[in-house]
Amino acid sequence: MSEDTFEKLLERYRKAIEEKGGEASFEELVEWAQREDMGSMLVVAVILNEMVSRGVAEAPQGYRVVEGLDGLAAPSVVKLLKTETSPPEPMPSITVAKTVTPATLTLEEVKEDLEVAVAYLNDYWSVGELRFLDDLKALGVKDPGKVLKKLLELGYVERTPSGVINATEKLPKVRRGLSLAEFT
Repeated sequence: MSEDTFEKLLERYRKAIEEKGGEASFEELVEWAQREDMGSMLVVAVILNEMVSRGVAEAPQGYRVVEGLDGLAAPSVVKLLKTETSPPEPMPSITVAKTVTPATLTLEEVKEDLEVAVAYLNDYWSVGELRFLDDLKALGVKDPGKVLKKLLELGYVERTPSGVINATEKLPKVRRGLSLAEFT
């Protein structure tokens, strides 16, 4: 995942916590993340741990082991810290980047983006959610989150509690040219 993408994700979570009065439980953020298509429990745990390690937030009620994530701990509650200085450099650019809305995508662009995602999943049938979203963005997909949501709706993929995207049997098979095995 590129640093810029991760910074955008951090900022989106920070704003969500801010909207909840500056404090939110792990469970509240998991619900929000699933509702907003902003990641799984694994993504929430990683983001919250990063926020605490950067000094953006604190864990006033300590940490808890997240069930289903092989012993990964996350803050039970996260509380934003008040800063007297301006936010770190990447944050202003994130706000500007968020002004591009998915609603501007045409039907043809969405179809093309789905085709890119299906071809990708034919090669990588089990991939971490963050990696999947980052790779789709690198392949030119305009709104990877929207594409993932559509793939889930179509039943082409499933998301595990630990944040892994797995292709299902419903995923259309894409043939991409000849393989060396076909020449023998």
